Parts: sequence; C-alpha cells; structure tokens
Amino acid sequence: MRALRIILIFGVALLGLCLTTGLAHLAGWKSLRPDPVLPIVIYLALRRSLLAGGWQALLLGYLVDLFSAAPPGLHAVAYVSTLTLIRLVSILLEFRLVLAQVAAGAAAVIVERATVLLLLSVFGGAGSGLLWVDVARWPLLALAGALITPVYYEILRRIDRLVPPRPAAQAQGLPRAARALTTGRVTLPEVPRWDDKGR
Repeated sequence: MRALRIILIFGVALLGLCLTTGLAHLAGWKSLRPDPVLPIVIYLALRRSLLAGGWQALLLGYLVDLFSAAPPGLHAVAYVSTLTLIRLVSILLEFRLVLAQVAAGAAAVIVERATVLLLLSVFGGAGSGLLWVDVARWPLLALAGALITPVYYEILRRIDRLVPPRPAAQAQGLPRAARALTTGRVTLPEVPRWDDKGR
C-alpha cells in the first residue's frame, strides 16, 4: 500500500509538471510558471516523517531537474531544505486552515527560489546571473504557489484516504526485530533448559 501511495504522489507530480510546462509554453509565460512540485513537498513536510518526506522530496527534486535541465541535484537540495524548514515551522503552527496552507505555499516558493539562487551563485552555472533578475518575479511566483498549494493539499489528502497505511497487525511477515518495532511486542524464542538435554 505504501508503494502505491508513493507511485500516486509521483504521478501527481509528473502530471503537474507536464500540465504547467505545456500551459506555460502555450501561454508564453515561461518565466512565471508556478512550481507544481513545491506544494507536494509542503504536503510531505506536514504529513510524513522527516526521513520519509525527505527522501521523497529528494527524488522529486531530481525529477524536476530532469524536466528543467538544471544542474543535477539543484532542486533536490532546494526541496529537502524547504521540507526541513516547513517541518520545523509546522511544530509551531497548525496547517489545517486553508489560509495557513496559502501562507506556507508562498513562503515555500521564496525559500526554494532563494536556495536555488544561493546554490547557483556559490557553485556557478550558466544561468546564475539571470537568476538575480528573477528576484523581481518572486512575489508573482509566491502568489501562484499560494494559490495552487490548497488544491494540491486536497488532492494528496484524498490519495492518503484512498490508500490507507498498513496497520501493524499485518506486519507478521517481517523479521522478529522489525515486528517488535512496529507492534511494540517482543517475543523471545523458547530456550531449552539445561535438564532437557539429558532426556
């Protein structure tokens, strides 16, 4: 079930990338294209553990790098840093309200763009000079991110409801140590007593 959920999340990301890339090309607003994967990273930060959300954000970043012809790992690092920051902020705030999701979407766009700008400035790259011009467009990108985040949040919440997590009772096929971690019960094997050997 967990694999199905991950496949569905990556399918939503891929569909969002294809739609926004195609629409941006047709409409002629390539520079103002919203990031369709960033709301998924926000959702992972709020609904998954740091480790599970982190590796999924890392893979989503590599997927975006493939679509955007960016240096390998650029968006992966940006998404993981954004996920970590949103995760830290989520300890203090409640993100069930739509207004909080909108604010998180706008803030995540700014953090992700700043991380990409910082990485390209430090490590260089063909488009590092052009990204400083891109800073003027950050408010519009933040607005686009704020508007699409609640929509993605609802889609991913429905995927979570559709594919429930595996309960601990189904963990019987796991090794004993893993079963003890998932169920909280440890069963030790029966050890023969010393007087049983003589019989």
